[in-house]
Amino acid sequence: MKKYLLTTLALLAAGTLHADTIGYTNSTSMISGVDSTFTLNKFDSSLGELTGVYIAYWTQFEDLRVQVDNDSLASQDGNVGFNCTLSSFSTTANHFGQINSLLLQVVAGQAYTLGATINDAIGVFNAQLGEDDYRDWSPGTLTGLDDGTIESYGFSEYTGTGTYSATINATMLTGINFAGDSVYSELNSPTSTWSGSVVYTYTPIPEPATASMMALAGLITFLMRRHVTK
Repeated sequence: MKKYLLTTLALLAAGTLHADTIGYTNSTSMISGVDSTFTLNKFDSSLGELTGVYIAYWTQFEDLRVQVDNDSLASQDGNVGFNCTLSSFSTTANHFGQINSLLLQVVAGQAYTLGATINDAIGVFNAQLGEDDYRDWSPGTLTGLDDGTIESYGFSEYTGTGTYSATINATMLTGINFAGDSVYSELNSPTSTWSGSVVYTYTPIPEPATASMMALAGLITFLMRRHVTK
């Protein structure tokens, strides 16, 4: 019974040792051809020993819409689309090749065949839902994302006071491409956002009560070993 009790106490004491996580997320709006920057907190080493760093960065585009109307007497083939191409990507905390910036780019589109004009005014845009000469492209949320885990030799880049920054510069284009010259359109640029997150895994510095439990676990283990050797 005594040995069982000692074993249970040792397990309970050891169970107080665990890993914690703390994370930060930030974002900023994107404007085509302009640097967009946000900051993320570094790991405060007073919390404990850093054991893992996970980072993720993403571009996001919402409320994109392209409407096209064919005013030609003949049907036309073409496409509508959106393109986000990166000019540059950088962070002040080295990501050691874990992030592939090409995955932050977004290319999306849709091919359409527009029927011949259907009794609408020639030379102006007309939205006639359900008609074969009109199409409405609303692709929903578009996202470019990449993430990665930093190797331990890079932890110093993410440790300390203050923040580190992530900057992107992207060209964003919304447009149409049809063979003829009698296709009229209405389109809007989407709401564009540049975001990132970092999650730190660490072994916390024991509180006094936890330190006492650790000492108790060591004592129990010593007594158990001494008891066995007798």
